[in-house]
This record gives sequence, structure tokens and C-alpha cells, in this order.
Amino acid sequence: MSQNNSTLITLITGIAVIIMIAAGIMLHEEPDYVTPNTFEDNIVWLDLKKSTLDIWMRCSDPVYGIQFEFEGVQLNKSSGGYLELEGFDTSHNSRMVLAYSLQGKSIPVGEYMLLSLDVSYLSGKENVFMKDIVIAGRGGTALNFGYFDLSENRVLLRSTH
Repeated sequence: MSQNNSTLITLITGIAVIIMIAAGIMLHEEPDYVTPNTFEDNIVWLDLKKSTLDIWMRCSDPVYGIQFEFEGVQLNKSSGGYLELEGFDTSHNSRMVLAYSLQGKSIPVGEYMLLSLDVSYLSGKENVFMKDIVIAGRGGTALNFGYFDLSENRVLLRSTH
């Protein structure tokens, strides 16, 4: 009889493990953003949502200032992200974002959501891209960055340096 109990416990334990694995797979949520499929350390990309555009950056050098120019979108309002959290001076018009710190702060090495922008897409999200990027290191030195277009799965633009 103890052999039957042991077999029954093993069977129930196995079924419970399978149920837990299946539940974990079914409840798994996708991340809020997608990271670029690239080995580049200095890269910028956009996460385009229904009415917002998030600017992301991965950097291997500290960044002291940024300037991004866009096509296919009107920038309405900015909020959140690393730049706001750390008190960077950030401004934008309908097509360009500029951010820097008068206190000499930098965006440290790592991966960050820099800024979220409320936007109006001019002709759909698929027609939004960065037109020009300028990224500055210590003392205003130009840093080499790529703009990774997730829809094309490749770098489409290099920073001005």
C-alpha cells in the first residue's frame, strides 16, 4: 500500500508542477518596451505607443547633452523619464528635443528611458523616425551613437560628430 501512496504522491506532484508551469507561461506579461537587437553600446531608439513616444538610450559613456529631431510626428508635451527625474533642463518644439544639465550632471553608463512625449502622429506611427541626433559627452565632445529603428531592425542614422 505504501508503494501505491508513493506513486500517487509522485503523480500529483508532477501534475501540480505542470499546472504551475502552464500558469506561469499563460500569465507571463511582455515587457512594456522592446530593446534593439544589436550589440552596439551607444544606441537610441523609440517606443511608439498610441499617443506617446518614449525615447530610450543605452550608453557606454556618460552623456551630458542630447538633441533629437523628428519627422512624421508633432511633439506636444514632455514628461517623465530619466531626464525629468534627474532635473535636466529639457525643452522641445513641435519637432525637436534638447536636454542638458546646467549643474553638470550626466546620464551615466546604462540603459534609460530618457523622456516620454505626448505626440500627434502626422501620418501613422510607421512614418515616424529620427531625422538628426546630436549627443554630447564631457566638455561638449561629440559621441558616436546610432538610431535603431525597431520596425526595420537596424541602425538607420548615426549621430552628428
